[in-house]
Amino acid sequence: KEFIHTITASERLRTGQWVLDDFDFKKPRSRLANTVADPRETGHANYEHYEWPGDYFDKGEGEMLTRIRMEAQRSPGSRVHGAGNIRTLMTGYSFTLTNHPTAEVNQEYLLVQTTLFVRDNAQHSGQEQHFTYVSTFELHPTREVYRPQRTIDKPHTKGPQSAIVTGPAGQEIWTDQYGRVKVQFG
Repeated sequence: KEFIHTITASERLRTGQWVLDDFDFKKPRSRLANTVADPRETGHANYEHYEWPGDYFDKGEGEMLTRIRMEAQRSPGSRVHGAGNIRTLMTGYSFTLTNHPTAEVNQEYLLVQTTLFVRDNAQHSGQEQHFTYVSTFELHPTREVYRPQRTIDKPHTKGPQSAIVTGPAGQEIWTDQYGRVKVQFG
């Protein structure tokens, strides 16, 4: 019979406020900073994460990005880890846990990570097959928004970069209406 034999619920310390800011050189007086606070009921929940640049020029887009960043920050704060001999657990699916002695743990969860370990001791086919399997998994409560973490860092240029200023023929340096130059990297 398939069953779950281990369940461990945990809460992690997470920043409770996210601030995203940027600058629009065409409108230097515009205020583009956005703040979203959604603290967990843990210690250090009043800390804030400040990110600049936010990669946006519109206040509405910044509000959406700030909310998404805060949801991604908050998401791993409440997790349940478990193990059992259930073969049908698949990441991305959800199920409702029941009959746990702690009532708060009995709820619907999203499977965010699963691993299945299978051991087959048969030496050749046709032999009496005896195999064992154990699955471990990580769950996220569906009552909270799930957002995956950003795994790709923003690209950074390390060291100096050489480029040639380009423009119309016959002009040594040509700038546009904002005083910018066009360059071509070598």
